[in-house]
Amino acid sequence: MAGSNKDRSQDRTTEITKQIELTDADRIVYGNQLAAQEKAHVELSAEKKKVMDVYKVKLDGVAGEILHLWTVLTEGHEMRKVKVRLHVDFPRRVIQYLRLESDDLVDERAMTLDEIEASEDADRQGILFQWEEQLADSQVDPPATDEESAAPSA
Repeated sequence: MAGSNKDRSQDRTTEITKQIELTDADRIVYGNQLAAQEKAHVELSAEKKKVMDVYKVKLDGVAGEILHLWTVLTEGHEMRKVKVRLHVDFPRRVIQYLRLESDDLVDERAMTLDEIEASEDADRQGILFQWEEQLADSQVDPPATDEESAAPSA
């Protein structure tokens, strides 16, 4: 036979996995890739921290509101501004604060000596109504009671 396969050479291309020593050019390429990945990691970590800080603030706000609502519901009362009518009870020498919408007594306090003297002077002069208006204008909020002072703030 004129030429068997045993006597012939044949080449073809294929790939195998083998440990190969890096050239200087390979080291530069891998070094650049490593530096780029490290930079990307640092940037993403910083971005993640910023996002987590934002969400921590949001979560803390929601947790605070949950605590406030839980406290209001369990205690059955809360501190809030309410519109009141000022009622001066001269015979008892007290000033009462009554809610406008329900006429419920919100607070009551003894008249100060200055208020008693002013009311007596006004009564003698027949200008009691004006004195009551001045008192109402000067007393926007009733003084805090001991319970209100001890109440936790939300």
